[in-house]
Amino acid sequence: FQPSLANGLTIAVYTGMLVGALFWGLSADVIGRKHAFNYSLLISSIFTIVAGASPNWIVLGLFVCLSAFGAGGNLVLDTAVFLEYLPSKYQWLLTLMAAWWGVGQLIAGLFAWAFLPNFSCAGPESETGEPCNWQTNPGWRYVWFTSGALVFAMSIARVTVIRLKETPKYLVGEGRDEEVVETLQFIAKKYNRPCSLTLETMQACGISEVEGRRGSVSAHGKKKYSFGEI
Repeated sequence: FQPSLANGLTIAVYTGMLVGALFWGLSADVIGRKHAFNYSLLISSIFTIVAGASPNWIVLGLFVCLSAFGAGGNLVLDTAVFLEYLPSKYQWLLTLMAAWWGVGQLIAGLFAWAFLPNFSCAGPESETGEPCNWQTNPGWRYVWFTSGALVFAMSIARVTVIRLKETPKYLVGEGRDEEVVETLQFIAKKYNRPCSLTLETMQACGISEVEGRRGSVSAHGKKKYSFGEI
């Protein structure tokens, strides 16, 4: 594309991640961590695939920004979801999640290693005399297609195979005590651990009505879709 702003994609990525982190971080308190977590990853994967088909530099920057919008939201939500499930004595494990950055960059690097040397033009048309277009230079597009397809498959697996449940902390704030007990009992049963929590013992600890719970917890506004909640 021979862009006039060579750093345009870098700016697009970090702008998208910043806006995405703010948007999804706030919306996760309204619609729940589970939905925001799944939607943000799906959005990132779809726009990553679409970015590979971009016809020009401006459109590529737009789709890269939208892909990063989803990725930025997922970045803040994976730590939040993990932390809200972790027992306090194991919260040091949160720092280990940074290792996934290295794994992701390794996979992206392997994709680039596979495609770029074999499916790239020799250089700009002005220097080589040969056109550098979709037919002669599809390598970078293959990297986007493959990366997006991998994340798309993982986002589908997150809904169909892993089936993440809503975090207990969010459910407590929403006054959904029965689902809190159900989730914790499910985890205990799955990993063969004892769990003595029941709905009766939990409700004995405080207000169980949704409206009352919302009014008594500072993390929430009195109404779900309100300025106070945001």
